[in-house]
Amino acid sequence: MIDKEVRIGVLERAQEILSLKKHWLQGEMCTDKNGEACKITSTEAVSFCLLGAIRRSCCDLGHISTELIGSDASACPFSESPIYRAVLEDCFSGDFSSYHVSKLEEGVGSFNDEEDTRYADIAFVLARAVESVEEEEELEGHD
Repeated sequence: MIDKEVRIGVLERAQEILSLKKHWLQGEMCTDKNGEACKITSTEAVSFCLLGAIRRSCCDLGHISTELIGSDASACPFSESPIYRAVLEDCFSGDFSSYHVSKLEEGVGSFNDEEDTRYADIAFVLARAVESVEEEEELEGHD
């Protein structure tokens, strides 16, 4: 199991990335200030979808080697990262252990890009995920 502090760190970094509504977007992983799609690790990236924020967070905190990341999402090594997978699972309730990481990504991406999804929904999912991981810590502390 992935250390809870690591999971909380990734989730909280994603919250920082999406701390302002203007930094959240739909339909792209991330964009620069001109609205052009860009590499997830680009210093020019200013807006992210939920999945993009989680990916950027993993990179920012050193959990994914930025040297392995290509310019398009398919070239990213995220599917091999147990930390990335754990954080995706933290964003949803339930047991997703049998899901391939691409199925989890599809769920996160679809939720983000739904027409009815609003910035408040994204902020809520991240906050709930942090709380859920923190509650796991409290429960384990009482064993």
